[in-house]
Amino acid sequence: MTALVQQDDRLVSVSTAGGTELPTDAVFVAAPFRAASDLPASLCEVNEAGFAVTDVDGRTSRLGVWVIGNATDPVGHLAHATAAGARVGPWVVTYLLDSSRSPRTT
Repeated sequence: MTALVQQDDRLVSVSTAGGTELPTDAVFVAAPFRAASDLPASLCEVNEAGFAVTDVDGRTSRLGVWVIGNATDPVGHLAHATAAGARVGPWVVTYLLDSSRSPRTT
């Protein structure tokens, strides 16, 4: 599809790349989901679409890095991200507390 043809603010047809005009009332487009940034790939393992791969608790392949929301769930909404934050938050706090108690080596 290369062009949508409208008449009185109503879709009436689409034009293909070959120039064929197809009458229609609606168009459905399947767009692939891709991460908008390469940041996840610089921090941890990502899937083929560029989103962080996590376990059920939001842990990534890199120690100390957790992910919530659209960084791991491209179709999630605010409520999903909030729920993920509530689920992942305690694991992050536990990690930080454990890290602060452990002797540091440099």
